[in-house]
Amino acid sequence: MDLEQRIAHLERRSQVLTGLLGFCTLLLVTGVLTAARRAWQVPDELVTRSLRVVGKNGKNQASLAATPDGFISLSFRDLNDSLRFTALMTPSGKVSLAWFGGHGARQTLGVVDGPKGEEFSLVLKDRDGKVIWQPPVTNPY
Repeated sequence: MDLEQRIAHLERRSQVLTGLLGFCTLLLVTGVLTAARRAWQVPDELVTRSLRVVGKNGKNQASLAATPDGFISLSFRDLNDSLRFTALMTPSGKVSLAWFGGHGARQTLGVVDGPKGEEFSLVLKDRDGKVIWQPPVTNPY
């Protein structure tokens, strides 16, 4: 093989290697951009059994949870980790709201099962959990 043939052979080989390197670089850049685009996208839906949002100091929090037996609750806790508010839905779809203070719920508002079926209820309790007021007549809806 003379010198000119060897140079021509090396040039062709260099062109092939340059083309392969360019193709591999293009694949790598495409893969990185695709992964970055997926990371930047906001999902249409987030599916989880429980979500807890905690304050910077780690004490106050809000949580949204679904239990295995079908209850769904949204609750808020204060800086002392005391439960202050809960919105609850039973498996049958009855909804109630409860405000807490001291040792338990102080005020409850919602739908409950009564002697005549579903009833709307409002109950106020003292610090010891004793009922201090509720409507004299149940309010069916």
